[in-house]
Amino acid sequence: MKYSLSLWVRGFFSIIFFFLIVTLDRVTKVAALIFLGGAAEGMSGATDWSACTAGAPCCLSVGGAESVFGPCISFDVVFNRGVSWGLFASDGMLGFVLVAILIGAITGILAYYTYTRWHAGMSVWAELLILAGSVSNLIDRVLYHGVIDFIRLSWGSFAWPIFNIADCCIVLGVFFVFIKKLKDN
Repeated sequence: MKYSLSLWVRGFFSIIFFFLIVTLDRVTKVAALIFLGGAAEGMSGATDWSACTAGAPCCLSVGGAESVFGPCISFDVVFNRGVSWGLFASDGMLGFVLVAILIGAITGILAYYTYTRWHAGMSVWAELLILAGSVSNLIDRVLYHGVIDFIRLSWGSFAWPIFNIADCCIVLGVFFVFIKKLKDN
């Protein structure tokens, strides 16, 4: 689907959209650090991973769970050193750096793909959702040595892995890309 807007106008709104998402995610992560009691530990960079266990090697919890919207949604700050749901997590620096480099490379490839689609006049809102989420999580990896996750969903004994706004944007972006591809075929 091509747009008839000028390249400059589309670029302007794409950049605004990207930075709004990154800013929203950054603000919510800082608020989670401040209001959930983990600001002192989190802001200095989480480097003491001795609290990680074999059952949860990917994260260092710095705050207690705060129930906000009844029993289903609560907030708890966790530093995730892996990818989605703590996959490929590593307590060691080498594994962490390799995962970060891989994520950075994939983000760069997606950025190039998004730019070429945008330059061709295609809709790139879904790709921008993915990119913004990935960039914001990469910022966490550099600043805090792990991604700040703080939203916990649960129902009874079921608990979804803790996530953040950037993760939501990535999932939504992938969903919209998938829907676009289905419609194109």
